[in-house]
Amino acid sequence: MPKLFNNFAEIEQEVTAAVPPITYKYRDWNDPNHQSILTKNGIWFTHPKELNDPYDIRVPVRFDYSEIEKPEFFEVLKKQTQIRFPQFPPDSREFRVVCDNKLDLIKENPKKHFDENYLELRESDLYDRIGVFSLTSDSLNETMWAHYGNNSKGFCIGFDTVGLLKKAPGGFGFVDYEKEPPLHSFIRPISENQKDEMYIKNTKWEYEKEFRLLTFRIKSDKDRLFNFNPDVIKEIVLGSLISNEDRNEIIGILKKKYKKKVQLFICKASASSYGLQREEINF
Repeated sequence: MPKLFNNFAEIEQEVTAAVPPITYKYRDWNDPNHQSILTKNGIWFTHPKELNDPYDIRVPVRFDYSEIEKPEFFEVLKKQTQIRFPQFPPDSREFRVVCDNKLDLIKENPKKHFDENYLELRESDLYDRIGVFSLTSDSLNETMWAHYGNNSKGFCIGFDTVGLLKKAPGGFGFVDYEKEPPLHSFIRPISENQKDEMYIKNTKWEYEKEFRLLTFRIKSDKDRLFNFNPDVIKEIVLGSLISNEDRNEIIGILKKKYKKKVQLFICKASASSYGLQREEINF
């Protein structure tokens, strides 16, 4: 359910019915930048090139190279040539020569040609205006605690999802997990190629159960920091191995800044099955 919007009120009812009421961000209390979500109510929209999955946002694409032999491919090539070489009239000999030469070059080694184009694109500045803030619907995921919550010594922030989205500077949606990159057609209508690559990851990441926020308005790094209303924070979940010092520091902030309006939980190992459970802390 990826969404882009200008006026959130237009989609609020639909979104409220579709998204988890609370979404979570695993953090490490020893990192001052992670603390700032709680202390300064700021979240950071990460550059795609800094995400831990090198293919996140910059998704590889598979091609059906047999389409190159079809007349429709040459028509697509001509349209692209018109854009790149506007000085040549479409009915001119020069234009035809450019198109024929380009087609011959592609046919020599289609995979090499399109792979090089992809690599050039993924390393370009095209992604500099994009920012990603990743959340999850699961606060009891042991792998997430290990990878993002300082091996269960950290903490997890639970956001009122709709409250956060009301002020979010862009789009949002669940991530789809797929075994293979999307198959791109050179000749089918654009609408048939419109699988939203901003919300696709490989199945090896599906344990994350990711719900993400996106912005496309980054002009400088200062635009990556987004401040939100503190009322949006509804829960704090402490890792099962968090130190007493960190636990007490978090409790002190919740008492002073949030006036105990945020629910506090700690993860515990279940006594009767594998997995974690939450136990509320009254403070």
